[in-house]
Amino acid sequence: MPVTFRQTFAVAAFTLAAAVADTRTAEAQVAERKGAPDKGTWGAETSSGAGQNATLLLFVSPKWALQGGGGINSFESGNSPGRYTTSNLLLGVRRYGGSGLGFRPIAGAGATLGTATGSGQQLGVFGELGASYFFNRHLSLGANGTATYLNGDGTSALQIGVARLTAALFF
Repeated sequence: MPVTFRQTFAVAAFTLAAAVADTRTAEAQVAERKGAPDKGTWGAETSSGAGQNATLLLFVSPKWALQGGGGINSFESGNSPGRYTTSNLLLGVRRYGGSGLGFRPIAGAGATLGTATGSGQQLGVFGELGASYFFNRHLSLGANGTATYLNGDGTSALQIGVARLTAALFF
């Protein structure tokens, strides 16, 4: 069953509202910090919505993580017959707002290397905004939006994923 724009927009709006509504005091955030990922924690995240992605995370502080991974997206293109497929590898950083367990807004950016149907290698950049809910030190679920710009071999592609659902395990 295809996801409609209205459903995608509703998930993105809910995620943004939840991230903004998390207005606890600094003291409460520090007290709740116990149990959330800390420096040296590794994570494995999978996401679906605007393609399928797998990402490894390494927390370099409670708020910053390095990320590396890859993804694939296949869809019908209005500009050409048949399916249009992109695949990419990414390397970047992600910042987690707030602290502790519960909702934490995220923002990330980095570089990507990819390919698309009918073209060779493309280099580009990506960005992401969203929020994750940390249930405990080992599990989070969230949603984010992504934008990726790829350029190379005389072609360019801008991919915008309005809502992507994520699940991450930390160890």
